Amino acid sequence: MEDVNFNKNQNQKKKIWLYVFIPILILIGLVVYSNLQTPAIETLTITEDAQTFDINQEKTLSWTYAPEDADLSKLSATVSDETLAEINISDEGVLRLKTLSNEGSFHISLQSDDITSNTVTYTIVDKQKEAERIAAKKAEEERIAAEKAEQERIAAEKAEQERIAAEKAEQEQIAKQQAAAKQKSNSRTVYVTPTGKRYHYSGSCNGGSYSPSTLENALARGLTPCKKCVG
Repeated sequence: MEDVNFNKNQNQKKKIWLYVFIPILILIGLVVYSNLQTPAIETLTITEDAQTFDINQEKTLSWTYAPEDADLSKLSATVSDETLAEINISDEGVLRLKTLSNEGSFHISLQSDDITSNTVTYTIVDKQKEAERIAAKKAEEERIAAEKAEQERIAAEKAEQERIAAEKAEQEQIAKQQAAAKQKSNSRTVYVTPTGKRYHYSGSCNGGSYSPSTLENALARGLTPCKKCVG
């Protein structure tokens, strides 16, 4: 009877120890397991500045995350327009961008669970076509400049011709006026005597006997003006 009671007490003590130690062991296991787990990503940042790429170009982009020992297994990268570029991130965290053959703009971002990075916008330009466009634009600008210079030269030449023509016309007009004035002056009526050396504007100057003539004829005879009536 005493052996039975002893065994019974021993069994009860074992049960008590099991009830006490099992939870403790479970708690210790959970703590160890949690310490062995890799922490999740808390921040994501693309540090590559916005820039322009050529078509069909590959580029490794720089980025950072925290904490440094974070789990990268859920990390993914997104490109807004898959017709312009492809982006992937390796298991080691290398972010690689490959542009395609189309021109345009797109933006990329990183995600891990509910954590999203900043968004960076990039532009793709076909450098060869861009060079051709620049050359064509420069040629067009030079053509326009040359055309403008030629138009200005023609306009200046025309203006000079018009100036010369106007000056010539003015000189001809002055010459005509002078000729007309001279002709009018030479045809003016003067008064002379058959033997006198003077011509007069007044037919009664000095009470002489004069006959009318023209200034042209008087000058042709070598007559000089009367100091009294002509001046």
